[in-house]
Amino acid sequence: MNVFEQLKSFIRGTYTEKITFYTVVYCLIQISLEETLFFAYHYQFWIDAFFEGVGVTKNGIGPNITPLAGQLSLAFVPVSALIVWLTFSSTRSYKILYFILFSIGSLAQFGYWNAVDRFFSVQDFYTGLSVPIELMLDSVKLFFSPLALVTIAIYGLFLLFVRSPSPRKVGGLVSICGLIIVSGILSYRLQELNFATFPVPAFYRSLVQVALTQQDNSAAVRESVEYQHPQKPTNNIVYIIDESIRADHLSLYGYERQTTPKLDTLAKQGKLIYWPEVISASTCSVAANATLISGIQNLPDKERRIYKNPTLFHYAEAMGYSTHYLDASSPRLWNSLSGEDLLIMDEYVNSVDLLYPNLEESDGILAELVKERLNTGLGHFIVLNKTGVHFPYEKTYPESATVWTNAPPGEIEPNHFNTINHYDNGILWNSDLFFNTLLDGLQGDLENTTIIYTSDHGQNLGEIKSPEPHCGRSKYEVQVPLVLIGEYPANIDTSFQAHHINIFPTILDLMGVPEAVRQIDYPISLLEASGEDEVARFYMPGDSDFFTGEPLLYSE
Repeated sequence: MNVFEQLKSFIRGTYTEKITFYTVVYCLIQISLEETLFFAYHYQFWIDAFFEGVGVTKNGIGPNITPLAGQLSLAFVPVSALIVWLTFSSTRSYKILYFILFSIGSLAQFGYWNAVDRFFSVQDFYTGLSVPIELMLDSVKLFFSPLALVTIAIYGLFLLFVRSPSPRKVGGLVSICGLIIVSGILSYRLQELNFATFPVPAFYRSLVQVALTQQDNSAAVRESVEYQHPQKPTNNIVYIIDESIRADHLSLYGYERQTTPKLDTLAKQGKLIYWPEVISASTCSVAANATLISGIQNLPDKERRIYKNPTLFHYAEAMGYSTHYLDASSPRLWNSLSGEDLLIMDEYVNSVDLLYPNLEESDGILAELVKERLNTGLGHFIVLNKTGVHFPYEKTYPESATVWTNAPPGEIEPNHFNTINHYDNGILWNSDLFFNTLLDGLQGDLENTTIIYTSDHGQNLGEIKSPEPHCGRSKYEVQVPLVLIGEYPANIDTSFQAHHINIFPTILDLMGVPEAVRQIDYPISLLEASGEDEVARFYMPGDSDFFTGEPLLYSE
């Protein structure tokens, strides 16, 4: 009997054999469709790592791939096939459920790979919660991959025509969920292994990891500040956290294009100072903002101190400030903050509360709110998250505000004309809109008011070949501005190479928090640091877990 006759006999065999045959065919189709996306690039690494683990080979292991990761990756290929086999062996009603779940997973995974050359991760879940709805809808358009529709259609056809004489119901669903949960637990507890599986199971594995992350986060208890200052504060402090602003694209920092005219004017008037060399704690918004709010000093945050440390709001409340958190960037609470943290805030406003007509106007409305509060007197501590210039940059300014359409000076890649132009136009519009709105009509002209301005992270604008403007690994994604505006101590040495972690103790100094009240040995304050205080600066790349991953050393 030749091969074709054996294959024909197998197809005509038992229902189990038929379902097995179609499962194998489907998995081969899936792999071939993914070849340009995932398997061709990565699976040779997993295979090499597997054989390295069993002592067969001694070379060829890819970066961040361990032998155990390779063994688990290859082990989960048949596990993924088993999941497909179970869906084919189910009743029609369960097949409808599987089709819906498969469609969601395929759209997500192929979309992420189409846009950023990787699959959905836990970090992406939290990032999605932190962005405005408008940006989320724009991202859906950018992330859509037609290839997902091909896999969905093939899977749907197989579900429709592959039938079992004894279809599985609850048992099949329980088995599938069990396999995905086991995979998720292994991935979460052994995060450094970074092992692979098929796209759709990997998507739901990531959701299991999200649930486990939430469980661990909720177990952390925020420490309180047991102190109450006897006197009312005699100053205002405004802490501005911008979005996706890279320092070397600000004219304040010497950029050829005049992108920050209002800040430039303040500098000429002697009303601000800035640190030329500053990096963020992470290339991703969630981790960076959590660091800025909670004052952690070690990366990675192995003890989950972002959920345990007293926040700036706790210290401000203890010092008698009226506390305000104004967030134009997200419709929900994030930044490591919880509902319990709201109890010590006098005001919380999110992007839904702002009711802005369009995205490019949001920071102007935010500036009006800040000015209204400052004009009522002293004793305010205000933290705000701006919408800033988050990708896609062309959505961050109105078309009428376009200034640059030609190639910028020193452009590295001519193909990135539009990216740079949109980004610079966005900075100009956003910076001037915000600071002009805030300072025009502000009573007292910044007397007894200090503004601290920084950004959550920088941007990769084409210097590194990567589809992601941030949440990557490059140094450009952590280059951020750091500016003091208004009233601040004299003789501050701005030659210090600063880091996000230095801002928290600086604000405690501005509040006048006694050393005995500070519950942690924080890094050096920017009010005390000098250029002679050299400290190695690390940051967390977006592809490394904030709690267990490996930080990168920043170097020029």
